[in-house]
Amino acid sequence: MIAIFLQLYRESDLLEEKVRILRALGSSWEPDFMTRTLTFILTEEVMAQDVISVLLNMATNLEGRDAAWNFFKTNFQLFKEKFPVSWNLEGN
Repeated sequence: MIAIFLQLYRESDLLEEKVRILRALGSSWEPDFMTRTLTFILTEEVMAQDVISVLLNMATNLEGRDAAWNFFKTNFQLFKEKFPVSWNLEGN
């Protein structure tokens, strides 16, 4: 199922459509779907400003909240590299 969403995302030329697809991806309660979505948002295909909306959307359901938080903690260094200026994650 996620392959269909990713195909639609990749084929879309409209930023608004891409954002809607990302929100849909972030709304899943299926563990494999969430894992694949989280992996996808750190690729070069997803614009940095859209990563946050997926995480926030995923965090609105109980299963997604834990998945998003664990993914963030596990990939903290990647987030720091992807958002070097826009996030001050260390409080400095």
